[in-house]
Amino acid sequence: MRGLLIGIIFLSVFTGSCLAAGDATKCVVVIQGVYFKKFSGAWVKVKDSSREVDLLAEEPLLSFINFDRVPPGRYVNLKIVLSETFKVSGKDRNNMTKAGGEITVGGTAAKGRDLPGEINSLAVTAPTWNDQSKGEITEHLNLNFEDRDDTIEIYPRRIFDKPFHIKKASAVQIWMTMNLNQTIYFAFTNMIKKGVPKEKVMYFIPPNQIKELTVMVDSVSSIASGDDIEFNF
Repeated sequence: MRGLLIGIIFLSVFTGSCLAAGDATKCVVVIQGVYFKKFSGAWVKVKDSSREVDLLAEEPLLSFINFDRVPPGRYVNLKIVLSETFKVSGKDRNNMTKAGGEITVGGTAAKGRDLPGEINSLAVTAPTWNDQSKGEITEHLNLNFEDRDDTIEIYPRRIFDKPFHIKKASAVQIWMTMNLNQTIYFAFTNMIKKGVPKEKVMYFIPPNQIKELTVMVDSVSSIASGDDIEFNF
């Protein structure tokens, strides 16, 4: 019986910027929690805010009517906590993500602005590359010098210019805009150190910037954009 293929591919240290990259066509991740910040500085977690989302979908990350989801009041900031496990598909030219593939990507980037950083290791549990058809792979993103947590925190560095007032029964929507073009990578076998498995792999690296975060409460929007948004691994 064919055994489970588990290979660890260690690369001669390289940065993603030296590779060609293709576009993601699917990028699913779990929101572990959404938090609002009070004027006092305390963070309040939105009840039942954990959910799976496709970051390419043209819909809010979270949408709810505030019946006891968050205490009524005025809030000045927003934090979104994501898992570091992604389900992605895409291709780089004729190189495609393989359905059922699974990989762990280890690297140095601690913040979004550091991306792509140096990719130190690719641990393949199931092959992620093929050249026949595009399918969904599972990727465990292990950046920030391969730390042990499973979280990505996204939040504006400064409070919103316009605080948002959430009332009982307010309609609340949270939107996040990011460009997932040029985020699917193919690793060439000639980049792999001699003496380890020479396997072609596909993997995902997030963009180095969130384009925009928007909180809409009862049709009134508070917006943070571009360089104002922190993105921590």
